[in-house]
Amino acid sequence: MRAPTPATEPRAQPLAGSVRAVRTTVGRLLTAGFVLAVIALLTVGGSSYLQIGSLVPDRAPVERTHQVLNHIDGLLSTFTDAETGQRGYVITGEDDYLAPYPQSLAAIADNLAALSDLTADNPRQQATFA
Repeated sequence: MRAPTPATEPRAQPLAGSVRAVRTTVGRLLTAGFVLAVIALLTVGGSSYLQIGSLVPDRAPVERTHQVLNHIDGLLSTFTDAETGQRGYVITGEDDYLAPYPQSLAAIADNLAALSDLTADNPRQQATFA
């Protein structure tokens, strides 16, 4: 007895309407998934745009705070320079050590004026410079 060959085997006939229904269902599911993905992408993009728009005005006080901190750091450095020059003079008695002292005093005055300008809108901070 011969083994059946693919040409002689009986084939199962698919139902034409069933295959068409599956293809239509898969197509609709793919379309729905694509549409949902686009809607989600647009929603996230719009939300991000609105959040970034609200962050921009909030950035100005933060930048001002950083400027104040930088001036305070510069003021501390200038005080340290003045103190170092004064200490060198007191220890050695040589006038060369006093050279940075007047420059430091001028820089301290400039830094205090800049800090006063930067904190003009904050009376609590102004009180610390008085």
